[in-house]
Amino acid sequence: MDEIVDLCREWKCQLTLVVYPWPDNVAAGDPDSIHVRHWRDWAAARGVRFVDGFAPFFRAPADVTVRKYYIHGDTHFNAAGHRLLFEQLRQATGEF
Repeated sequence: MDEIVDLCREWKCQLTLVVYPWPDNVAAGDPDSIHVRHWRDWAAARGVRFVDGFAPFFRAPADVTVRKYYIHGDTHFNAAGHRLLFEQLRQATGEF
């Protein structure tokens, strides 16, 4: 990741790091997990824009969120999950 930051600086492009939860993260009920804290701190130390995609997935109970936003039995988002993450990204960046 540090090499990507270096390349972006060289090419004068902005890097945005987005973290998002897997169903196990949602079930654990920890919206400020070690993953979020690590990557938030990493991004801040390097001047990289950071978007916390965990946050919107913790607005409802875990079982509801997993059923609503993930493909059953899989770690991937369904269409509603992709839309929720997109809306978080759009709100956080003011783009799209």
